[in-house]
Amino acid sequence: MYAYNLICFDILDNSDGQGSYMYRWTAAMRNSIIKYWQYAVIFILLHAFLTSIILINYHK
Repeated sequence: MYAYNLICFDILDNSDGQGSYMYRWTAAMRNSIIKYWQYAVIFILLHAFLTSIILINYHK
């Protein structure tokens, strides 16, 4: 949630400029993902690791 919120708030803060709304939104999204990709990858891997541990222990 932390990485998702960082990306979302950065998109909302940086979606101003010239052009259509869709162009501004996609440009802001691209820049935000480039800026915060490490957080997203770390939290996705951590979530997958913890979920696999829980499922392994549940099925014993």
